[in-house]
Amino acid sequence: MQESPVTQVGPLVQGLYDALVELTDVPFVVFGHSVGALIGFEFIRELRRQGNHLLRGLVVSGSSAPQLSDHDPQIHSLPEPEFIEKLRAFEGTPPEILDNPEIRQLFLPVLRSDFALREHYTYEVEPPLSCPIVAFGGVSDHEVSQARLEAWCEQSTDRFTVSMFSGGHFFLHTARALVLQQLRNVLDDCLQEV
Repeated sequence: MQESPVTQVGPLVQGLYDALVELTDVPFVVFGHSVGALIGFEFIRELRRQGNHLLRGLVVSGSSAPQLSDHDPQIHSLPEPEFIEKLRAFEGTPPEILDNPEIRQLFLPVLRSDFALREHYTYEVEPPLSCPIVAFGGVSDHEVSQARLEAWCEQSTDRFTVSMFSGGHFFLHTARALVLQQLRNVLDDCLQEV
């Protein structure tokens, strides 16, 4: 609670690398939802630059491919009433948080930084990854279409698949059992060679 929220992907990825690199000495798969998919992608690229070869796959969820431009208006710096309205439209923040002024004030800086991470992100061209990429999406996600998910195929020289689930951007909640089963299948498939 005492730390300032991170609003740039580069410093966040470096912090993750420093904190997690010791855990990457066994085969692993990275999963990220929404902006977490971009962070996971950049984390993997940092691992590759550092010579880590134990990555077995990347699962991206509810996120457009990083090379696609984002034409949506920035919302991280909107005045509080407008920002809260946008949060309600995304249906990812529980009403109990948004409706309670004290709790809301605790969460707003974190939520704003989450949007700032995506809105400040700049894709840098590098060679595609050599691991499989699996993309998860919500059929009713108005933010990330299936076509924007399918564009992740350009980021891998290995297998690429897309799985669509019922629900919107937070299909992780509405289709939880199916998402977890599919994630288990992906892990089994990616780690079977180990």
